[in-house]
Amino acid sequence: MKITKTLLIFLFLTSILSCNKFPDLGGDYKLDYNSRGDVGLLNSDNSYIVYGHILECNFNSTYIILTERPRDSIPECTSISTEITAKKCNAAFNSSTFKQYWIINKKEKNDYYFDTLTNTARYLNVYGPFKKEVYLQKRKELGVPDELILKEVK
Repeated sequence: MKITKTLLIFLFLTSILSCNKFPDLGGDYKLDYNSRGDVGLLNSDNSYIVYGHILECNFNSTYIILTERPRDSIPECTSISTEITAKKCNAAFNSSTFKQYWIINKKEKNDYYFDTLTNTARYLNVYGPFKKEVYLQKRKELGVPDELILKEVK
């Protein structure tokens, strides 16, 4: 009886914790929490395409568009973390208005290459990060529909 009760509690908690409150973005992409507790975008390999905190997102059958605020863009968040610096980082991060924009084409191949100039892996179907003006130009260039507008991630 005790084992059955424990097993039921375990199964119940597992089912609650495994629920993802984020929408299915299609094309094997998903939003999920990263190791810093921020919302990031992962691909089918569970690799972060966009690691920083996603503020706004929307998608259709071809594109995912999003805005992100990476912690490494906030000066108070770039030093070695202590309890005091973590509090300063969180306060600065939450009050920052900095945003960068991304476009992901789900119909293009999700392969990556190593960019020796920036020393990072780049995905061939991921465009960004952009400032808003460049993002708006790239939307037109890629044919992202005007009806696809960014919505706050909750």
